[in-house]
Amino acid sequence: MEWIAVGQSKTLYLAGGSKRKIGWINLTDLDDLEFGESVSGLTLEGTTTLPYSISGKALVIESSTAECLFIPADTGSKYHLYRLYFQDGVLTNRAEYLNDLNVSSLKLTASREYVFARYYSGIFGAQLTAYQCSLAYTPTVLDPTVFPSILAFSIDEYGEKLITSDTTTPTPKLKAYKVFKQSPPSEMLNFVAINDFNLSHPAKQLWVKKFSSEQEVLVFFREEDDFRALALNGNTLPASGDRLVNSFSDTTFWLAESSSADGYLYLAPEDSKTVSVITANPRVYNLTLLSGATIISEPGGVIESDTFRIRFNYDEGRYYYLADCPDFSIKHNDCEETLSYGSLGSANTVELILSALTLNDGKHNLGVFVRDSTSSPFHQGRNAIQAEIDLAPPPQNFSLKFGDEKIIIEFQSPNLSDLAEYIVYYGTNDSAPLDQPELLDDTGGDGDPVSPITILPQPNKEYKIVVYNLVNGTTYYAQIRTEDKGGKFSISQRKNTIPQEVQTPSEMAGEKGGFNCLGSIAGTKRELKASEFVIWVSPVIFLLIIKIRLRRRR
Repeated sequence: MEWIAVGQSKTLYLAGGSKRKIGWINLTDLDDLEFGESVSGLTLEGTTTLPYSISGKALVIESSTAECLFIPADTGSKYHLYRLYFQDGVLTNRAEYLNDLNVSSLKLTASREYVFARYYSGIFGAQLTAYQCSLAYTPTVLDPTVFPSILAFSIDEYGEKLITSDTTTPTPKLKAYKVFKQSPPSEMLNFVAINDFNLSHPAKQLWVKKFSSEQEVLVFFREEDDFRALALNGNTLPASGDRLVNSFSDTTFWLAESSSADGYLYLAPEDSKTVSVITANPRVYNLTLLSGATIISEPGGVIESDTFRIRFNYDEGRYYYLADCPDFSIKHNDCEETLSYGSLGSANTVELILSALTLNDGKHNLGVFVRDSTSSPFHQGRNAIQAEIDLAPPPQNFSLKFGDEKIIIEFQSPNLSDLAEYIVYYGTNDSAPLDQPELLDDTGGDGDPVSPITILPQPNKEYKIVVYNLVNGTTYYAQIRTEDKGGKFSISQRKNTIPQEVQTPSEMAGEKGGFNCLGSIAGTKRELKASEFVIWVSPVIFLLIIKIRLRRRR
């Protein structure tokens, strides 16, 4: 079976059996479906069989109590229109229209409340009829003199703006009508002509669409091989200003819109595998995940290094946001965490270096948002890619201390048995990138022991490495690379310190003389804090007391 429509109630409608058998599936079970996860185990909620095969696009509208599927069907010589009436996902009524009018052509469009059928009857000529999702509503034939030569037509979702393509010669036109409903109880629809827009060729297809990121309702239409767009000014067609979206070979187009609030519009020529995004939103495309120099092309690519890169292209935009979005929200500030943001240049390509250490192990939906403004109103494009973080855990309690011509590197291994090695790098090369600690020892890595230092980890063990023969007054940097037995690795934060001579207590006090065990007397005078005075003087007082007692015993 193949899908023919999706309802607001998350019901998927399908057709099979020579397009006569109609089935429906409830999609609410897919709410918890993970990004990129395949669908399986769905079963039909019910089926019904029509006398004739589906011909054209089916439409769904709803009322406060029901959802209706309108299906055009073709006997080969004339058209019928079927309405399937669903309550709580159950088919409770089926109606057949146009069965006795000898209809030779049939086109449909819909607002939220009405389906409009434009057809040519062998009995009454050109007709435009409105249908509601109600068992009590009688289909309303609208004034046929208003729409004598419609080639194509479309109405906005709120049923307020009707645009038609008129084949009137010598100048084909788009015509705009304002739609309004008469007062209850009649609920009859009336149309008021607003104005025209001249075309070079009749528009064979057209659509009226409104997106949250656009300020005006847009009219998309096909003129010969060109697909064009035109913005309405309220209910009025402008005198000029239509723009070319794309050119295609002469064919029938299918138009679809995303369900998300930023409103992407997709265009696909019939019998083609190519889909074009045609909204004015700045698009985000070629979203690529890279680990090192390796491109992770599959959705859900695994990142096993502590840094990774994201690369993307954009059509237009001035600002970008990259965020960790578990549910891939419409706005970046609704996501869990913003990982990066900034201004965009004119290159149309962005590559970002990110730290995997800021993300927990597991799956993450990384959303890229591109805007043409930081404040409303703005156009926004977005895209997402899933990444799975799987890192070897970095060492715990990593610290770097100094001594006289030495540094002290301390850390602790986690209580894990699958770690393969620690590689400790140190040196004075402060230009080494954070993700390339092996460059630290290009300078200053010739102490004792020489950098790098390799350690075979043991679970839950404390390590202390003292590196001697260094230069006092010079800044030294240190990082630790952790690798597990599976080949995954992580790189710690970078620490720095400056080796320098450690002063003795007497030197710190600036005193002359002292006990021989305290070393030579030198240094700079400075004021001692009370706490420091107590610490240094207490042992001296203790020794004096012992000496006095020994003398008394003599």
